[in-house]
Amino acid sequence: MAEEGQGASAFPSQYDESGMTSFDRVEAELRGEQLKLVCDLSTGSRVEVVCNVGHDVAYAKGQVARQTEIEYGRLQFYLEDKLMFDPLSFNDFPAIMANASKEVHVRVDVAPPIPESQGSHRIETWDGRSQGDGSSYKELSVRATMAPWHFPIRASRTGTCRGLEQAHLPLQLPHDVPDTGCHLKSLGGHFEWLPAAAEASQKKNAILVFLLLQKGESLSTEDMRSLLDVSGELDVEIVFMSYAGQVEVKEAMGTLQSGFRQLANSSLKTPRMMNLHFVIEPADAVAYHACWLSSVIQAWSREKEVLAFAADQRELVSTSAQGTRGGWAARVDRHMDRELPLQWAGLLCEGPRDSEDDSPWPPASSNLQGFVALAARGECSFYQKVQKAQALGATSVVIFSQDDSPIFMGCATPDPCDESLQISAVMVGKSVGEQLLEAMFPSNSSAVAVSLRFALKRQGPSMVALLGQGGGLWYNSFPGFGKLSDEIRGMGFRRSLLHRTKKLGELGNDVLRIPVLDRKRMPGSITRPWTQEQAKLVRDGSFSELDIELRLECEDHLDENCPPWDHELNLFVCASGRSQDQTNCDHSDDTIARWITAYGREGHWLTRAPAAIPLLTSESQSTLRLATWQEYIVTLVFWFRRKGKTELTPLTPQARIPLWSGGVFDLGYNAARQPVSFKAPHASKIVLTTLITGHGWGYDEANCAEFCNHVHHFEVNGISSDRLVKDNIVVNKADGCQAQVSRGVVPNQFGTWPFGRAGWCPGKDVEWWEVDITEWIRAGEENTISYQAFYNGTEYDPVPSNNSHDLGFPAEIHLVSALMFLAEPGTAPTQPGSAALADFNGALRIDPTFAAAYASRGAVRRVLKLHAEAITDYNRALVLALEMHAWLMLQAQWRHFSAQTAVAGVRHDWTREEIREIYHEPLLELIFRAASVHRSYFNPREVQQSTLLSIKTGGCGENCGYCSQSQSFKTAVKPTPMMQVDEVLEAARRAKEAGSTRFCMGTAWRGVGQKNAFKHILTMVKEVSGMGMETCCTLGLLNAEQAKQLKEAGLTAYNHNLDTSPEHYPNIVSTRTYADRLETLANVREAGISVCCGGILGIAETEEDRVGLLHTLATLPEHPESVPINALVPVEGTPLGDRQIRMGTGVTWRDMMRSIATARIVMPRSMVRLSAGRMEFSQEAQAMMFMAGANSIFTGDKLLTTPNPKFSEDSKMFELLGLTGKKPFTGPTASLRPSWADVEVEETERPGHELPQVSEPMWSAKPREVTF
Repeated sequence: MAEEGQGASAFPSQYDESGMTSFDRVEAELRGEQLKLVCDLSTGSRVEVVCNVGHDVAYAKGQVARQTEIEYGRLQFYLEDKLMFDPLSFNDFPAIMANASKEVHVRVDVAPPIPESQGSHRIETWDGRSQGDGSSYKELSVRATMAPWHFPIRASRTGTCRGLEQAHLPLQLPHDVPDTGCHLKSLGGHFEWLPAAAEASQKKNAILVFLLLQKGESLSTEDMRSLLDVSGELDVEIVFMSYAGQVEVKEAMGTLQSGFRQLANSSLKTPRMMNLHFVIEPADAVAYHACWLSSVIQAWSREKEVLAFAADQRELVSTSAQGTRGGWAARVDRHMDRELPLQWAGLLCEGPRDSEDDSPWPPASSNLQGFVALAARGECSFYQKVQKAQALGATSVVIFSQDDSPIFMGCATPDPCDESLQISAVMVGKSVGEQLLEAMFPSNSSAVAVSLRFALKRQGPSMVALLGQGGGLWYNSFPGFGKLSDEIRGMGFRRSLLHRTKKLGELGNDVLRIPVLDRKRMPGSITRPWTQEQAKLVRDGSFSELDIELRLECEDHLDENCPPWDHELNLFVCASGRSQDQTNCDHSDDTIARWITAYGREGHWLTRAPAAIPLLTSESQSTLRLATWQEYIVTLVFWFRRKGKTELTPLTPQARIPLWSGGVFDLGYNAARQPVSFKAPHASKIVLTTLITGHGWGYDEANCAEFCNHVHHFEVNGISSDRLVKDNIVVNKADGCQAQVSRGVVPNQFGTWPFGRAGWCPGKDVEWWEVDITEWIRAGEENTISYQAFYNGTEYDPVPSNNSHDLGFPAEIHLVSALMFLAEPGTAPTQPGSAALADFNGALRIDPTFAAAYASRGAVRRVLKLHAEAITDYNRALVLALEMHAWLMLQAQWRHFSAQTAVAGVRHDWTREEIREIYHEPLLELIFRAASVHRSYFNPREVQQSTLLSIKTGGCGENCGYCSQSQSFKTAVKPTPMMQVDEVLEAARRAKEAGSTRFCMGTAWRGVGQKNAFKHILTMVKEVSGMGMETCCTLGLLNAEQAKQLKEAGLTAYNHNLDTSPEHYPNIVSTRTYADRLETLANVREAGISVCCGGILGIAETEEDRVGLLHTLATLPEHPESVPINALVPVEGTPLGDRQIRMGTGVTWRDMMRSIATARIVMPRSMVRLSAGRMEFSQEAQAMMFMAGANSIFTGDKLLTTPNPKFSEDSKMFELLGLTGKKPFTGPTASLRPSWADVEVEETERPGHELPQVSEPMWSAKPREVTF
C-alpha cells in the first residue's frame, strides 16, 4: 500500500484559488472536455448527467442510478443502438468525440426487477426445506441475469445460491471475498490494495477499513483520537472517503488529514499516520474497474429516515434516524411531504415520573392529538411509549436516545408485539433531542412551536471493511462514527478467530473436526444425534481439549434481520440413563456450553469446553440440543484436539460428577444447596468447573442478579481460598462489557450492551470458570465440597423495587457446576488403597528438578527425605525406592530438556493457546521445565538485587485501582514533593553498600511533564550511573524525546508495567489506555533503553488474564529485559485493596510460581523479577520461585509505599540457599549447557548404599511402579 503523505505539501496551501492542486489539474487535463449526457429512459423519464469525456460509462450509469433510485444492474446504455460497455471511456466512442457541442443523447433501457424466485439468496433450512426471504431488501438479491462484463469481480458466495457460484457477480453480501484490487487517488499519492500483493506481504492479515463520510459529515476529536489508538493496537489500514462532490472531497480530506496530524503531534504518542489514507475521489464516483468497493456501496445503500426540524420558519437541525424492526409499529410514510407539529411528551410511560419535581425534563403535555410526540428514551419499553402516544392521538413518535447512537427499536415480551400499532416511530440522537427541547422551551420566553418534515433519503454505507486477505466483508448498520474503535477491535477478534480455526485445520492427526450443524435454520431450538461412532472416535483419540465453534447468522448477514434482543443460548448433551428427557433435555447437568446472543447482530465464537468431553465420550446413546428463544442460521463445529508439545504429560478428561444447579436468588438459595460428599476416583488432576451467570433486573432494589455483584464461595474439605471465590467486578460499570470487545463481545450492538453484567455479556460466550483443586483432595477417602452465594457479604434478601412500569424479572442464578477428573490416556482406575502410592509415584517423576538445583546425588536424597517427612502416611521404606527411581530419571530428563527445550531458542510467535497449556501444566512438571530453561541461559545461583526508591510520592492523577498514591482514592499516603538530588544519591550509595547492583527511581505522576523536575531526574540518573550501578526509572508515560534524553544521561532500564491482560486492563484503570502503555514501551525501546515490564497478580484477574499478559509480553518484537511479577499488597482505601481485605484472600505461592515459571519458559533470556508482595511468602516458597526461574528481587524494607523484606533478611536467605548477587551490566549466558549441569556423584549419607549409573536416556520409559 502506498504510504500517505509522500510528496504532499502542507494543507491548505496546496490548493489554488479554484480549489485544485497541481495533481488535480493534470488529472483534469486527462479527463478532457466536459460532456453532457441526456439519458432517455425506457420508463419515459429523462435524466441529465454532467461528466468528462475521460469518464467511463460505469460512472455515468452510477449517476443515473443514484438520481432515479433504479438498481445499477437494471440499466443498459445504448448509443446509436449500440451497447455501451461499462469499462469504456466516452472518448472511446468516435460519435461522441466528433460532437462539437459535447451534448449527447443516449438511450437507457431499464430491465424489470427480477422475481425473488430467480435471484434471491437462498438458505437451506435444517430439515432440508429451502427458504428465501429477501422481501425487505430486494436490492441485496443476487441478480442471475446481470451481464458478466458489468461486474469484473467474482464473489465467493456464503450461502447456497444454486447454480450461481461460478457466475461473475457484484460483491454485495457481508462475508463475500473480493479477488480483485483497489487503486484510489489519495492525498500525496495513491492507495493500492491487491489480493496477490496482500497475500504475499506482511499485511495479508491486516484489516482494511473504508470509512465513508456523508456530505458535510466530519469526525470529532474524540473519534479521531480513538482511531489513532486502535491503529496502534491492531494491524489495520484505515481509508477515509466521502460522498461529497469532487472539490468538497479534497477539502474535507485535507482538513481531516490536518486534524489527525495535529492530534498525533500534540500527544505523547508517536504519530501512526502511515496506516491512515485520505482518498480524494468521491466515494460514489469510483469506477467499478478501479475498486470492488463500488459494487458494495451500490448494493449496501439504503433508504434512511431523515428528519428536518424547524422553528419560526428557520431550520433547526436535520438528522438521520433509525426506525423500528419486527413490524410492531407502522413504517414512516414515504409519501409524507408536509410539515408536522411537534409536541413534548416526556417519557411516555405509565406512572408519575414525568410530573415529579426532580424530573430533568420540562413539563410534558398530555395533548398529543394531531401532533408528532417527542419523547425521551428510558423507564419503559418502546412499544409502551408508542402505544401510549397512539392512545393520546399522536400521529407519530420521535424518541431521542441516551447517547448519540440511535438504534433500531425492537419489541419483546411481555409486550404484545404481534398487535401492531398504527403509528410510526423513529429514534434520533441525544444531542438532537436536547437541541429540540432548548428550542421548544427557551429560558427567556414562552414555548416555541417546532415542526418537522419526514423524508426518505438513499444513503450509502458509512463503513465497509475487509477482515484481511480471505477474511470476507464486514457489515454494520450503526449510524455515525462514534463507536468505530470498538467496531475495529471487534473485527480484530473475528480476524484472529478465523486465523485460529485455520490453524486448527492444519494440525492434522492432533485434531478431530466434527461438523454438527452447517448453516441450518434454528427456529428456537435444534437437535442432532450424537452417535456412538462419534463418541468412540473421541475416546480413541485421547483428546484433552474441546473448542466449540458457533456461528449465529442472520438473513443476508444483515443486522436488520437479526433478533433484536439478547438471550441465553445453551448447548446440552441429552443421554439415556442420565437426562430426564433423552432428546429435549434442559437441565444444568446436561449443559456443556453457554452463550448470550447479541442485540440485533450476528456472532461467531470459539469456546473452550473440555468439561464437555466426559459427556461426549459416553457409551450411551446421546442427542445434542441447542436451545434459545430466537431464530438464527447456525453453524456448529466441534474441534477436539490434543495438547501440543508444550504438554509433557497429556491429561484427558475421564469423568465428570455434577454438583449443583441454580435457581431463584433469595434467602432460600444457599439452604437448598447442601454440601456434596464424594469419593474421588484415581486421577492426576481434579478440577472444579462452573458456568455462573446472573439474570433478572428491575424487580428488587439491588437490581439483582444481572446487575449486582453476587459472590460465589466454594470450600473443599473445609479449606477456603481466594482461588475458590468468584465475583463479578465489572457489574454496573458503564463500559464493563464494551471493554471486552477484544475478548469476543460483539461490538456496537443495540440496547444496553455496553453495561457490565454478572458473569456474562451480550454477544459473548460464557467462559468456564475452572479451579484445580487436586491439592485439597484426599485420594481414596471421603471428600466434601460446599458452595454458597452472597451479596454484600450476606445471604441475599431481595427488597422489592418501586417499579411502576411493570418491567423486570426476579433474580436468578443460572449455575452449572461439576467436578472433572483428568488422567493420562488409558489410565486404569486404581483401588483406593493404592491411590496415594500411585499419586506420589507419579509426582516423584519430577522431583529430580530439585536435584538439578543442588547438582548432587546427596541433595536428591535430602529433598526426597523432606518430602517423605511431610507425608506421614507413607511407609518410610518408600523413600529409598523413590530415591533410586529419581536418580535414574535425572540424567535422562536433563538430556531431554537440554535438547528439546533450551535449544528451541527465543520465540516471539507464541499463541495464547500455547502459553495457556504451559501455565496449566502439572505444577512440578512446570517447575522442572522452567528450571531447565533457566539453566540454559543463566547461572541459577546468581540473583540480581535491585533497590526501588520513591523520589516523588502521592498525588498521582491516574486512577489505577491498586495504587495507594492515586489522588482518586482516600489512603494513608500523603503527597510529598520530589526528593532532592543529594538525598537520592545518598540512598543509592547505601543500596550499593548493601549489595544492590541496580537502583530504581519512581515517581507518582502520569508522565514526565515538568521540565525542571525532569532535569533533576536526568542529573540523578547520570550520578547514580557514575557509581557503577545500573539505573532504572519508572516515571509514567514517556515520549520519544524524553526517552532519548534519559538514554543520553546513562539510564539502563525503564519500568512501565502493563499490569494485566488487554481485556482486563479497562477494569483496573481508565485514565490511560493499554495502547498508551505500549506506546511508551516502543519509545523506550527505540531510544536503546532496556525495557522492564511485567504485571500484578491479585487485581481481580482470572488465570486467563495472566495468560493474556504473558502472551502480550512474549509476542513483543523484543522481549523485555526484565519482567517483574508482583503480588498485590492490599492498601486500605484503594478499590482492589479493599476488595482483597474484604474477601480475606490474597495471591498464593502457587499463583506466583505458575506465573514466574511460565514467564521463564516463554521469555528465556529475560530477568524474571520476584517483585512486590514477597513478605507474604515463606523462604521455602521463595526458594521454589527461584527454582522456577526468578533471578531478580527488590531489596530494602520498602517498595515505593509498601513493605518489603529487609537487607539483612535477604542476606540470610541468600546464604541459606547458596545464592550470590548478580554483577551489574551482565546478561544471560550464551551457553546452552553450562558446566555446572554435569551432575557430580557425591557419597551418599548412608554407608554402603550406592546408586547405579545409567548411560542411556530413559525419558521415554515410564517410571516403574514401586510395590511392597
